[in-house]
Amino acid sequence: MRQLLDKKVDVPQLIDQLEFDPDDLESAELHQPGLYLEASRLNTQVMLYRERMEARHAEARANAGLKFRKRKDDAGRKVHTEGAIDALVTLDPDVMVLRRKLDKAYAYESLTKSLVITYSQRGHVLKMIGDSRNAEINSQVRSVKNNMAANKFMKHARRVRDRYDTLDGHDKDDD
Repeated sequence: MRQLLDKKVDVPQLIDQLEFDPDDLESAELHQPGLYLEASRLNTQVMLYRERMEARHAEARANAGLKFRKRKDDAGRKVHTEGAIDALVTLDPDVMVLRRKLDKAYAYESLTKSLVITYSQRGHVLKMIGDSRNAEINSQVRSVKNNMAANKFMKHARRVRDRYDTLDGHDKDDD
């Protein structure tokens, strides 16, 4: 399972393959499950990265907070209030770098969730197009069958009329 998650996903290619050729529906349907899996894998990778960034950010905030809390004046009293320590922690360069990485991780996670949803919708669209085409084919087959049945009936009706005309013609001769 770990190997699946560690495998790099080609994001530009994954995005490029969102579009499909309606004339090559079969190929699009064949590739859909694999592409959906790739999008889901990418989403999981980004989610795990975001969780690592959250942990690193929390750790950096805690370490910075300890650093500022350790500061004492000459009399051994705290130099900063808790509010000031919180502000200093927020402005700590290491914390700020990790905060930017965490913000990007949230943005990437949002994008990959959208990608998974889009691939899911792509699958539904492919199914709808396939169902529509099948219904169209079935309608055409039904139309051909109906025409064949109508033609068969008309042929039968002509034979009956011809027989009647033949009988009717004999009756006139008999009069």
